[in-house]
Amino acid sequence: MVRSGHAHIVPSKDFGEGAKLYVFPGRTYPPKWVQLIEKSFRLPVNLLSQSPSALVAFKEGDSIFAVTFSYAHVYLDDSKTEADFGLKIAINAISDEKLRSVERSNIGAAIRDFAQAAGQRDLRSFGFDDALDLIRKVSGRASQSDFAEMVTGSRALRFTKKIELADIPQAATNAVKFFKSTAYKKTAFRIIDFLSPVLDPEIEENLNEELVTSIIQDRGEFEISIPAILPEAVGTFRFEHAGFHDFHADLSLSLYREGLDEELESLTVDALKHHTVAAYSLNDGRPFDYWTVHEALIGSLLFRGERYALNEGSWYRISKTLRNAADKKFQELKTDFDKKLRTLKKIAEPKEKGKKVKISYQSEESYNAEISRETDYLLMDKKLIQIDEVPGPGIELCDLLDIAGCRFIHIKKSSR
Repeated sequence: MVRSGHAHIVPSKDFGEGAKLYVFPGRTYPPKWVQLIEKSFRLPVNLLSQSPSALVAFKEGDSIFAVTFSYAHVYLDDSKTEADFGLKIAINAISDEKLRSVERSNIGAAIRDFAQAAGQRDLRSFGFDDALDLIRKVSGRASQSDFAEMVTGSRALRFTKKIELADIPQAATNAVKFFKSTAYKKTAFRIIDFLSPVLDPEIEENLNEELVTSIIQDRGEFEISIPAILPEAVGTFRFEHAGFHDFHADLSLSLYREGLDEELESLTVDALKHHTVAAYSLNDGRPFDYWTVHEALIGSLLFRGERYALNEGSWYRISKTLRNAADKKFQELKTDFDKKLRTLKKIAEPKEKGKKVKISYQSEESYNAEISRETDYLLMDKKLIQIDEVPGPGIELCDLLDIAGCRFIHIKKSSR
């Protein structure tokens, strides 16, 4: 962008070592909503938009830092940054009893949520009761006011403190101390160690190869989940740099696999890191934000006897203590397989010319109905029970009710 004249570099000797300001003036273009309106209305003037941004890069100690303004963060290569830089600082700088908000994702259910408290709360108040809950972002009051007043951390660090711009390099040095600290192990934040990041490049490479195999074979171990809480202004999504350009109202791994078509069999790790998922605003013709497909994948797999989970492009080893405890509990609770509950029927869809025969499975609804007819189980699927004085449509008690065996049977077509 610098070579093409779409960005400019301004060096400075008064701001950290080797400090450079990268300025991105932005291009003038009509917003997307203008094109819709002018089909029915004669606009009096040319309505154009321009979004300049900037980024300051500097070195302090052994680290290189970047301070971004507006949307300039999209020009940073995330693979060259510390994935949990802001998060590690925040959990060491914030008292676990003075949290204001927490954003988390569950690597088992592919769910991401955000919770904000009216006042200061402890971590347990945010409902962390699942060991597969991964803290992605926290915000709260800093325990040391000389560092900051309020701190928010995820990949990036954002803090509130009245300082001059020239004081940022010193603040960055102080932040690194919190980043390297292990003080969180003595607080409720110690739960983050249930999932330890994979730092061995060889294991990471092997896991990525297993990931590709899993996607090609459609083993159902992974799904695509946007790694961010998106604003309502995002309207459509698209896979880019992959050779197909359809827009989608939502995303799934099956859409990605279908788009690859014959190229699926030759899929590589490099392709997953090159292909992107772009989120488009309702009003603009450019992406609001984007991530590589590798960053958007979520799920887990078994490798050499260990369970590893992928979240936002990073691999995590699930603690053996956690895994063993879960396996032990499962063994205690499991019963013999109910032979009345046969497997779902396979359905072969009509073959299209030049394409493989698509194999799918019968719907959960039809399966439940058939099992109910074949057995003495009562069909309860989609039959809602209204609870007195509780608003709403009611709850689905179960899919099948085994009256003789006193069992609620819940049927799930697939699960990670």
